[in-house]
Amino acid sequence: MTVPLHKLIRYPWLTSILFWQVSALIFILHRFFINLVDQVPVNWPAYVASMEALHIGWGILTVPVLRWLQKHNVRSIGKWLLVSIVVALLHSALTTILFSMFILASPGHLGLAADEIPFRIFRYLAAAPIISWIVAFLLLLTWYGWRFFAQYEEQRIRTTQLQNELISAQLQMLRMQLNPHFLFNAFNTISMMMRTGRIQEATTTLSRIAELFRTSVLKAGAQTTLLSEEIVFCKQYLDIEAIRFSDRLTINFHLDPNADHVPIPSMILQPLIENAFKHGLMNQLDENPVLEIKTQLQDKKRLILQVKNTGHLKPEFNKDSIGLNNVRKRLHLSYHDNARFDLHQEEEFVVAQIEIAV
Repeated sequence: MTVPLHKLIRYPWLTSILFWQVSALIFILHRFFINLVDQVPVNWPAYVASMEALHIGWGILTVPVLRWLQKHNVRSIGKWLLVSIVVALLHSALTTILFSMFILASPGHLGLAADEIPFRIFRYLAAAPIISWIVAFLLLLTWYGWRFFAQYEEQRIRTTQLQNELISAQLQMLRMQLNPHFLFNAFNTISMMMRTGRIQEATTTLSRIAELFRTSVLKAGAQTTLLSEEIVFCKQYLDIEAIRFSDRLTINFHLDPNADHVPIPSMILQPLIENAFKHGLMNQLDENPVLEIKTQLQDKKRLILQVKNTGHLKPEFNKDSIGLNNVRKRLHLSYHDNARFDLHQEEEFVVAQIEIAV
């Protein structure tokens, strides 16, 4: 697909005329400064008329030639040379007519004697094809160079769009893996409450689950969210989980307000919190477990997200966890090498840490 000339250049005819007039002025000035050194007599009216005829001819032909090239995909060298020769001959004929008109229309015939005029026109006609073919060759070469660049850029943009669409589809797939797992845990909690006669708590939990999923649905179309919004979602999730622990769980937030505006992958913290409950906090119900969530923006260049829970890290858990592998894949798809995930033991805490270059 080639961009039409009128979209590539807003005023193609005006641009063409101005471009070639600037070129004519450069040639005239070049000859003027050379003449200052050589001191050779020059018929300036005739020289200026010949330059104007040459460049006005190209100003007239450039737009239709480029439009013709847009419609006809000339690939072979033979056809390419044939087109350049045809264009050169057309330009030679047009400029000779213009040059003749300038001579005959000027009051003094540009300083030429009556018997000299046919000779000057014939010499102009004889020399014009060679000059015209050189310019036509360069014009076509420039056009095909630009077309190659435009096609390359179009292909690059298309490839980038396809990659972005693929990444978006992969991210959406990874996000959808989170919902069924969370939904199972949430309704399992309600079932446990109802079996133990905690009807009011089950009703409250169900209401909070509905609010959480309403938030999740509203965010479903976005792959990223502000960190402040992600924290609100995490607090809604923790309100549900905390019901099971009553007063036995301590939840601490250490939030950097400077980091609130930073965009992050939507629901990236939820699986880390979920794993903290599943593999750590659920095994410490009688030990007053602690969960800490920390955000920090360092030097306005690096965002640190931490989910810490009391417990001991099992080496095999870091490799085999579906939730953690999900987090790693999402970070890689979104940031490539500009994000890192780490899981390690820090005294009595298991620390899940995300670092993102912002």
